[in-house]
Amino acid sequence: MSVQENLVTSAHLRNLQKLMQRSHSCLLLSVRRITQTNKGKATAGIDKEIINTPEQRVILVKNWNGGNLQRT
Repeated sequence: MSVQENLVTSAHLRNLQKLMQRSHSCLLLSVRRITQTNKGKATAGIDKEIINTPEQRVILVKNWNGGNLQRT
């Protein structure tokens, strides 16, 4: 891989990372992974707050204040 190709690849990677940080759908996927599909899903939580029901997940997403989210 040439230097120019490497720079293009790293620029694309940075753009994708920024997109993921600001994406609302990525936030929804992250909350789902943390609260449903990980090993500790019986005690799933964020910052010592237990989140087990769909209603609690909706409240978490609505009250999320981290990042500059855009609806996607």
